[in-house]
Amino acid sequence: MIVVCVVICPVGLGYFVAASIYCIVKDYPLGLVFFPFMRNADFSGRKAGSSSTATMQPDQPLSGTPQLPGLDPIAPTQPLVDPSSSTFGSASLPSPTQTEPTPPITQPNANPSEQGHPVQSVGAGTPNLGNTCYMNACLQVLFRCKLFVGAIRVLCKILNKDAKFDVIRSLGKIFEYYANPVVGEGRIQPCPREIVEDFFNALNVSGAWSYSTNVSMDASEFLMALLNHIEELLNDLRTHAISSCVNMALESNAINESDVAVLRQVKLYQPDEDVDVRADVDLGLFCVQKIYAQEIVDGQPVGNPYEFDGGEKSLVVPVVVAEGSLELALKALTKPERIDGVELRGSSEGRSGSIERRAKFFALPPVLGFHLKRFEYDGTRTQKNDGRFGFPDKLNMTPYTSWPGGSASYELSCIVVHGGTGDGGHYTTYVKIDGEWCKFNDSDVRAVQPSEIETLSGGGPAGAPNAHMLFYAKRQEAGSVQ
Repeated sequence: MIVVCVVICPVGLGYFVAASIYCIVKDYPLGLVFFPFMRNADFSGRKAGSSSTATMQPDQPLSGTPQLPGLDPIAPTQPLVDPSSSTFGSASLPSPTQTEPTPPITQPNANPSEQGHPVQSVGAGTPNLGNTCYMNACLQVLFRCKLFVGAIRVLCKILNKDAKFDVIRSLGKIFEYYANPVVGEGRIQPCPREIVEDFFNALNVSGAWSYSTNVSMDASEFLMALLNHIEELLNDLRTHAISSCVNMALESNAINESDVAVLRQVKLYQPDEDVDVRADVDLGLFCVQKIYAQEIVDGQPVGNPYEFDGGEKSLVVPVVVAEGSLELALKALTKPERIDGVELRGSSEGRSGSIERRAKFFALPPVLGFHLKRFEYDGTRTQKNDGRFGFPDKLNMTPYTSWPGGSASYELSCIVVHGGTGDGGHYTTYVKIDGEWCKFNDSDVRAVQPSEIETLSGGGPAGAPNAHMLFYAKRQEAGSVQ
């Protein structure tokens, strides 16, 4: 036994030393030295990728979804402003002359810059960490929301290095790369994998998202979880001395007056006065629907409509695919509903009678999203409705609003697409850039013909790619899209 130990120990010692160094360099847990069979386990999001067709139930309530935690007060000894921050924080991005190890787009004539698009207006693809196509699709949508991207950019200039802000800082690094992508061999290189991994890990650490990279999830669920988390961070930030922090950043030239204007627009900062903490910050993505009632006496409307129920805030408005088109779905959503035997509250207050109740949009954001409810759970499995659902290129929301007149004109800007069945599939995003459409399929980016957009309405073979979420950008009176 002694002889065996003498022979084995030098070999074993060499293994442990070499394995320990490898784990430190690769940022893997040292536990792998002693338990190498755990090399495929999930450690804070670092998990080997698996097939993108893992089981998925897109429209099911997420069991075990963590409640968004409360935020600890900012430590008074730690300054909120970090004057050394770069444009989007302290991101370590490659110089424009470098080429990333991730493979470039290789399809013939697939680079949108060859179709007349400036590279910076197109952005870049995003590597898939496993089954994270749902996340990549949402990131491309958010990058097209100017107010949201502007707010993230300014926040990355002034936030301290508190770990609670890691989600914002890492998201800012992704946006910075999208805005200034590396071009190698005439092709747009995808966002570096390590930047995307940092963002995904920050989401898990924060509690905003608690799923591994090998788990397929629903894009709309992810988008809501991410924006709710960021909104809670910003609402908590307003309860602290944000005004003095902004003034510090101005004095140190970390931000300028245009940056301050962005903070005011998202209702995060108001100069020389207290911020109204009763109202949520405005990221330019949420709309508000309210229920209005109209008294009916002897079959005729009496008085003016009044607010019957409080407003409901939505990131993406759910619409029923069975309605057949977005216009018909909106009409069904805002169709009056007659209710008898209710206590009247208007001019006939104190009497019982009838009312017509209907939902209308009380507030509309610069970017308006719709979630097509294609998935239904029948008690045993998730079924997907691949039926046709038409959607227009231009949308007038005025008939569905609670204010008369005015303008609520929108233009289709992004489409999140799901291809597959209720058991699994793949997400991609189509983005309209300078009047032409580009398809973002994880790392790959290519220009597409308008005829391909027509197929996304559905109605084709089962499992074919079709629209899952629609995003419309508000048009100004001059006709330009915001």
